[in-house]
Amino acid sequence: MGGHLEPGETVAEALAREIHEETGWHLAEVLATVGDYRYTGEDGFERWETDFLVRVDGDLARPQLEVGKHTEFRWLADNELDVLDESAHINDGMIRQLAEDGFAVLHGLGT
Repeated sequence: MGGHLEPGETVAEALAREIHEETGWHLAEVLATVGDYRYTGEDGFERWETDFLVRVDGDLARPQLEVGKHTEFRWLADNELDVLDESAHINDGMIRQLAEDGFAVLHGLGT
């Protein structure tokens, strides 16, 4: 899931909006920042991405996936991340790295 800031919008507002638009869930709490990543997009523009570990309210078994952005979802445990290597050639392994960083933060929180 991802998105951009709208004019006049704070990062927290954009995060809540994007979560709701793409899943139907509501942001309950930002637990931690997972990391900041810089990369060059397919359009040649440099991007800066900040990723967060969040708690949401909603039916986690049945997200309302945003049409045109997502076709399916899957929950992964930290020992199932190899499946993310299937798309590593598309995103230079960034998705797996993000998941690994997220689990590291989660484990550091003591959950």
